[in-house]
Amino acid sequence: MNDRPTAIFPGRFQPLHLRHLGLVKEILQNLPYHRLLIAVADWQGERTRSNFLTGSEATALVALGLADWHLDGQVVFKQLPFRPNGD
Repeated sequence: MNDRPTAIFPGRFQPLHLRHLGLVKEILQNLPYHRLLIAVADWQGERTRSNFLTGSEATALVALGLADWHLDGQVVFKQLPFRPNGD
């Protein structure tokens, strides 16, 4: 088990963009001894223009966007259900 404190960065990442990456970089620079949990909203409703990725797809895009950063376990991902009516 990792005894480091954990910072949490939640989001839909629909789609991932440069500001998301900038915030990850800023969090890691300001909290260098923390692990970062990126909590990705797993959209459970019908696909729309603003919610067009599943949680798996959004997570894969974030992981791909961070792949060249060589974070070696400093960043972990968790998908959280996100339903249209908040149920």
